[in-house]
Amino acid sequence: MKKLVLFAGDIALLYGALALMVFVRYREQFQFQFNLHLVPFSIVFLIWIIVFYILNLYEPRTLRNNLGFYTSLLQAVITAGALSVLFFYLFPVEGITPKTNLALFVLFFGMIEAGARSLFNRVIEKRFQRNVVIVGLNPQSIE
Repeated sequence: MKKLVLFAGDIALLYGALALMVFVRYREQFQFQFNLHLVPFSIVFLIWIIVFYILNLYEPRTLRNNLGFYTSLLQAVITAGALSVLFFYLFPVEGITPKTNLALFVLFFGMIEAGARSLFNRVIEKRFQRNVVIVGLNPQSIE
């Protein structure tokens, strides 16, 4: 269930960041530009989801607000961003300027995703936390 919520949330955040980027860049032509960007970015979003999956960002054991998690998240955003640049240079789309648009998209998505994951991790950590009593002292109990 957690994985499904994270996956659906990431899809929503990807499209939200796309809409924000298009709005910032093309305010007067928002609808036209959003429709123009929708298909190529939808393909790119598949790459992002695969990168997030490969870097275990949907695994419950990694859902902690710690340095390891944010390092993985940063690696995922940078890797997916680089693969997105590669995609747009290998398969150019008329009317889309990948340099500025991708830079804005990566910035917006990275900030929104970090905030959303931080909130999600905090809620999950508190909601599913179990109190455990450990009797005895050994190396495992110290961890």
